[in-house]
Amino acid sequence: MDSAHPLPPELIIAIFERVARQSLYVDRSWVVDTAAISRLAYLAVRPILYETLVITNTNINLFEDEEEIYDRVVPFVRRMVVCTTNDIGLFNGDDTPLGLRRLLSTWNPSPSGFLEAPWGLAHAVLWRLAMLSKPPILTIDVKFERLSIAASQVPPPLADRITRISGYLPHTWDSGQNSLSDSPADWARSLLVALPNLTHLGLLLIRYDGQRVGSDQEIRYFGGLEQVVSTILDSKPRLQLCVRIGGYHTFGEEVLYTHVSTFATNPRCTVWFDPRDISSWQREEALAIADAKLGRDIWSSPPLLNSDKG
Repeated sequence: MDSAHPLPPELIIAIFERVARQSLYVDRSWVVDTAAISRLAYLAVRPILYETLVITNTNINLFEDEEEIYDRVVPFVRRMVVCTTNDIGLFNGDDTPLGLRRLLSTWNPSPSGFLEAPWGLAHAVLWRLAMLSKPPILTIDVKFERLSIAASQVPPPLADRITRISGYLPHTWDSGQNSLSDSPADWARSLLVALPNLTHLGLLLIRYDGQRVGSDQEIRYFGGLEQVVSTILDSKPRLQLCVRIGGYHTFGEEVLYTHVSTFATNPRCTVWFDPRDISSWQREEALAIADAKLGRDIWSSPPLLNSDKG
């Protein structure tokens, strides 16, 4: 029998990459330990290990003190997630830490990337990326701003580079209070005009404790939501739509299921009822941090989010 031959380095790297990607969100510590085996192993798993960067209140100071992060980590980051459970202004205004400003000023997720951040920060990042000779294709998760406003403020060079976006629906369709337009159908059309190359659109309806409205208002609201969904699906025949409803214990259950059932059976529309505690924006952000660390977003199928087609 011939003696065994060592595997070529390219095959070893491919094996490490495949196993690391499959294990990253199940046992991250295993991937970290694997990176320490040898330089070859480290080079193989480094792009996977640093693919997602979650920035929170607790680790923000690292980006001011650890210089090597900019050489060792940032070039491999493709998913940037900024969450705060403390002070929205910390990550969304003039008080933004210098380390985070520097980090976002150097991030270039070429050829494509995912950005989830308070809109004030995200907007600044988009303007910088728009100045690049070849802007990346982007997936955007809009936070702390209405989706239609954010879409209207995307820099023109990037408007046709955003293929996926998710964000909040208005809390009312009352005239003059839903930003760009008055009717739900016009709201939907303005969104599609602002971002012409969308392939995936996520609509978030999150209500915290104390935000319940009267039954008549709920009926009008969900009637408007039906118009939004039908307008989007009719206008973009290939677009995939996801509606995530959280804190839905604050809705009238009968009204909710009656109206959602009219579009939940459409094969291009997924409705997720998120059963977790989303009683405040702090709770919502805490869940966003946990989801990001596990690689979840509105386009994945995490076990904690239940798809209901009935």
